[in-house]
Amino acid sequence: MQNDFFQRLRHIADHFPTRRDAAQAAGISVDQLTRYLRGENQPSFQAMQKICAAAHMSLVWLATGQGARETDAAAHNDDALPPSYTPRALPVLNLAESGQVGWFDATALAVTTTLDIPDPNAFAIVAQGLSLVPEGIQPGFLCICSPMLKPMPRDIIHLRRHDGRCTLMTDLTEDAEWLYLQAYLDPDKDNRQSLFKDQIRKSTLTDLAPVVMVKRRL
Repeated sequence: MQNDFFQRLRHIADHFPTRRDAAQAAGISVDQLTRYLRGENQPSFQAMQKICAAAHMSLVWLATGQGARETDAAAHNDDALPPSYTPRALPVLNLAESGQVGWFDATALAVTTTLDIPDPNAFAIVAQGLSLVPEGIQPGFLCICSPMLKPMPRDIIHLRRHDGRCTLMTDLTEDAEWLYLQAYLDPDKDNRQSLFKDQIRKSTLTDLAPVVMVKRRL
């Protein structure tokens, strides 16, 4: 559960003499760390990786609650994942125009990609079109999605409906029944991109996952 994740994060932060020390270990500000510890925002994988390495704690344990909590201190450095985690090949999905604005048909590619994401259900999507260029996502970029994590308002989010169509959108807000998101239309003659807003009934979705990492190419 999400609350359990933040309890584990607080446990790791308590290993440091002060919250400032914990924030420095994670490579973030004290204010950011405070929001994470309160459960107001979801930390990036990079921040989780750094604070776990500095505290000699398992990133897999932090992310999932499974496996050993502590790791061998001698095996850590700022760029390494805990030795208990072995990167796996992530499936890659390709998006194709579906005829509906903002939504795509997805097909699995024969290729895979390997990244340090401790989520057994993580997957990658090859971005298509120009709908997220203002957010820094160019066509052909590889978006790594983690269903394990709860999307936050400014995340780029992958959504899949019961009919199989997918999308990548951002700026999430929600109520009990609906999700409200946005992307961008293709540039006009003056190369300006207007916002495309969509509302999606939660009951029509089968998958919802934030993009946690972006690669420029497969």
